[in-house]
Amino acid sequence: MPYFIEGVEVKLVLGDLTEADVEAIVNSECDQLTMARGVSGAIRMRGGETIYQALQEHGKGTVGEAILTSGGDLNAQHVIHAIIMDTDFTTDMIKIRECTQNCLNLANEHRYISIAFPAFGTGVGDYPPDLCAQNMLSEIRSVLQTHREAISIKEIRFYLHNQAVYDAFEEELKKQL
Repeated sequence: MPYFIEGVEVKLVLGDLTEADVEAIVNSECDQLTMARGVSGAIRMRGGETIYQALQEHGKGTVGEAILTSGGDLNAQHVIHAIIMDTDFTTDMIKIRECTQNCLNLANEHRYISIAFPAFGTGVGDYPPDLCAQNMLSEIRSVLQTHREAISIKEIRFYLHNQAVYDAFEEELKKQL
């Protein structure tokens, strides 16, 4: 079932982010840019080494940063790499909100219409899904309200890796509507 936040369609998908057919998918990455675990490992495996090689040109990432590369062999044309954690593989509310904002701003800067996110930190980072949903969805609302007239994004999808995470996002969406 689609939901709308500030006129932008938000869809929840129980499935594999690497199969998303959108302009950009978002990778949840650590500051070492290794693309070795979790979502980033899956993107590297499915999208090919060109994504990883392009990311390596940036050197080390800074937590909170969003870095754009091509989508390699993925359906998505681009990957936005959100540096959501450092080498200890933990994250928090501030990092999640900052990465969500920076990814949306980068997508909007490039005039993308569609973007797909994972649930930041709920896999490798073991961040609670309900807090992730609350922070990501609140930040999306904030960005869309701030840039209401200039936003290019028409569709935001969340590809969620299990039913518990899906349920947390669905519950939070219903609360925020």
